Amino acid sequence: FKVKELTVLPGASLSLQRHRFRCEHWVCTSGEGGALRDGERLRLTVGASLFIPQGAVHRLENTGNELLRIVETQIGSY
Repeated sequence: FKVKELTVLPGASLSLQRHRFRCEHWVCTSGEGGALRDGERLRLTVGASLFIPQGAVHRLENTGNELLRIVETQIGSY
């Protein structure tokens, strides 16, 4: 496993991704944002979490006016 802190600026988003060998679990620690997971739009607020299964197409975006901070846990091979 690997644990990271992701910081996304207001109005910014991460690239559209898919991981063949790992899944991810996101927990929002500050700000608010949105996620796209296999075509489904989801909302993230402080304390909310989201599971990204292996192979899912996903993107994280900051829809708020302050920094979006996410703790990401990656599980699987690299």
